[in-house]
Amino acid sequence: LPCPVVNGETIINKTGLGSSAALVTSLVGCILEAFGASHLPNISEGDSDKIKPTKKEEDSLRVAHNLAQISHCFAQGKVGSGFDVSSATFGSHVYRRFPKSILPKLLSHLEENDESQGKTKNGISKSTAQLLGELTHYSWDGGIYRPLTLPPGVDMLLADVCGGSESPSMARKVLAWKQQQEGLEGEQKESYWENLRAINSQIVLLFTQLSEVMNEGDLDFSKESEIVSLLSDSKADEWKKVLHQHLQEESSDDTISLQAAVTLLVKLRQAFKEARQNLKSMGDAAGVPIEPEEQTELADATMDVPGVLVALVPGAGGYDALACLYIGGSKVRNRIGQLWASRNTDTSKGKKICSLAVQGGGFGGVHGLCVVPPH
Repeated sequence: LPCPVVNGETIINKTGLGSSAALVTSLVGCILEAFGASHLPNISEGDSDKIKPTKKEEDSLRVAHNLAQISHCFAQGKVGSGFDVSSATFGSHVYRRFPKSILPKLLSHLEENDESQGKTKNGISKSTAQLLGELTHYSWDGGIYRPLTLPPGVDMLLADVCGGSESPSMARKVLAWKQQQEGLEGEQKESYWENLRAINSQIVLLFTQLSEVMNEGDLDFSKESEIVSLLSDSKADEWKKVLHQHLQEESSDDTISLQAAVTLLVKLRQAFKEARQNLKSMGDAAGVPIEPEEQTELADATMDVPGVLVALVPGAGGYDALACLYIGGSKVRNRIGQLWASRNTDTSKGKKICSLAVQGGGFGGVHGLCVVPPH
């Protein structure tokens, strides 16, 4: 991606999309495989859709995941949520973070490397090696709650907004505000955090229901058809009306499935809108730009593009990225890309919006940590 240049100086910013976690996870997997210490899923061309690992592969994924979490936290100097490492290991899923109390003792040992009890041949203290071994091999609480993938024909597009945010400092401020809120009662206490928890659960449920409806009705919003063309050429707020008019004019064998799917899409859009509102309000209350005005304007403009389901600031928020869900395949993706490109005319602020050549992944197999033979 091209980096912005301000006053002749090239500015290099992080994307905030979990690339460091993906790098650490893949490096850990490579080292384990190189020393014959693991049996990660081996994905050849014939079984690229393989999802269910064997017991030995499950054990290897758990060890790789635990070591990657430890390594990433040690490198960052803090215990984060762990979702980025978990998704790099297993693929797309609903996640519940592991207890924060698991790692501080080990990280402290690694930092100090107390040699009072003697060293191992690898140069770390015996007590540290023992603790590392224990944490590496057992299953931590939390982690994967359930697999979650995008329904057929609902695609993702990400934008890197060059000129990113300091995610750790933003997160610390939000957590400090949350801790302060816990000491308040009644009307003094804001409900954004609880609202988001409920909305996130609703979004997971709606995605699950939408996938079930579309699979049962053999629907796919990326395949060419008259109704997909009509919906992808209309703004999402008009989808129910467009479908109603279409079904009045022409009968369809999958009328019930289409109505159910579009109803769920509209509910998803509303749920994401509510999530954005609560995140923005929480950021304002905490003094943190979770969804700053520039990003609000860009997300709203993207949501106004025909075929777009939702646009929002991902992760910890800030200025560094935008995520978008849409239907209608390449036609709609090109519209979104044209909108984002049109925002790059003013380079005085060092901002540049770049569409990323990535897509929403699935769960397990090639979508997680695996060995892919060279071609």
